[in-house]
This record gives sequence, C-alpha cells and structure tokens, in this order.
Amino acid sequence: MILAIDATNWLHAIYHAQQGIDVLITVKNRIAAMTARVQADTVLACFDRRSFRYDLFPAYKANRPPKPASLNDMLRDAEEALFSHADLVWQSGYEADDCLATAAYVGYQRGERVVLASGDKDRGRTPPDVVLEPDHIIPRCEGGKDHRDNLVTACFDCNRGNAGVSLECVPETISEKITQTQERAAQLKALDRLIRNERARENKKIRDLGFYWFNRICSEQNKWSFGTARVRSIRLFLKSLSEAEIRDAIDIALDKVSAGLNWDDKAFRYFCGVCWKMIHESQQQGDS
Repeated sequence: MILAIDATNWLHAIYHAQQGIDVLITVKNRIAAMTARVQADTVLACFDRRSFRYDLFPAYKANRPPKPASLNDMLRDAEEALFSHADLVWQSGYEADDCLATAAYVGYQRGERVVLASGDKDRGRTPPDVVLEPDHIIPRCEGGKDHRDNLVTACFDCNRGNAGVSLECVPETISEKITQTQERAAQLKALDRLIRNERARENKKIRDLGFYWFNRICSEQNKWSFGTARVRSIRLFLKSLSEAEIRDAIDIALDKVSAGLNWDDKAFRYFCGVCWKMIHESQQQGDS
C-alpha cells in the first residue's frame, strides 16, 4: 500500500486555517493518522516545484496573491522536518499534483494500491472518502499519452464528468463568466437575506425563552431576558431542540432546583443538563 500526500497543499491549508498553531507538528500528526488509517507501507510526501505551465501559460495562477513570507519560510523548513515521517518526492518543473499522478500511474503499472491524499481540485476531500485517479490533460481518445507530462490528479466524479474533453479547453466565454458571476452574486445576496431573517427569528425565540424563564421567577413580566453567556447556550440548544422542548426543560429545572444562594445559576446549569439529556436521547433514538 502506497500513500502519496500532497504535502504542499496540506501545509498551505493548515497554515491559513490555523494561524498561531505549529503547522509542521499538525502535518506530522495528519500524516501519522492517515498512514495508520490506510495501513500504508510506503508514504510519499510530494512537494511543489516551479511548474513548466508558467512558461506555457503566462496567466497560469496569475490571480493568486503572493505567499506570506512566513509561509515561504515554513515551506523551506518543511522538507527537512518531514524527512523522518515520509519519503520526500519532488521534480524540477512539476508540482505536487504531478508527482501524485505519477505515483498513481507507477503504482497501477506495478499492481499496487495507491491512496492519494490531496485537498486540491477535489474541494478538500481526502481518501479513503473519495477516490482519486490520474486524469489526462489531453484525453487518450485524442492521442494523449500515459506520461507524467500529460497527467494530473482528479477525483472519480471529476474524471468521469470530464470524459473526453481536453483539460486545455476553455468552454466559457467572458460574457458567460460575467453572467455566472452576476448569478452567483444574486444567489449570495439572497442567501445572506435568508440567513439574516433566520437569525432574526432565532433571536426572537431566544428573547421569548428568556422572558419565559424570568417571568417564572420575577414579579415583573416580559422585562428580563438572558444575558450574552446564556444566549450562546440557548442558540446552541435551538440547533437540536424545538422551542417547546426548551420550555419543557425550563419548567423541569425551575421546578427541581430550590431557592437559595446562587439559585438562578444553579437552576440554569440544571436546565443545560436537561437539554443535553434530551439531545442525547434524540440522537440515540435516531441511531436505533
């Protein structure tokens, strides 16, 4: 079993997702976990080198912002740091994707199983949850060869969906891209409006639940509601419980806890326990 990892992609992703975290230790842990998960005998950590595509296509990755200096420093240190965890693979003129495709092809020719781990092109999905395959830049039906210069990695769906269409084809005109961009902008605007409306409805539920809580323990009605800390808890419970179920939990807590020192805080903690019990019971019923 060969595990081939797009180490450059992993390093980039973790660097941007976990600022302040030791990226190299995180990558080492991920490599160890993936190795154990697929029971790999050989682990290849593949790294980018400047691609030949920059010379063929001047606009290749032209829209990407420059890398932060700290990221460049980390990438230089990564190869030495990961040396004891995997066999390092790179080739001048090629990217890690090309190395993954070569590993897949060579493993296929040798009859070995190769698991490819990459967040690139496959929208962050990693094996064994998704099957990655060598994809031909120039399709074989058009004379494309099984050579590493003509191979990239693609997930099963992308490779099958692309079929015999060359990866060098540009199917969309500028006007089509503009139209799609406008449509996406309209969809995002509608989604934002939907989210804000849903948030407003959720806030009203939380306010009403706060009124319900304090109306039971205060003489003044509909004056007091939950503070910030309790709002976070109620918002979390509303993801799994209905408003009626939360009202039932409030009744149980306030009926159970006796008045005394810090009575309100004790009652709310008891209420949280009741809510978690309801959630766990609901999950168990769903699993059965």
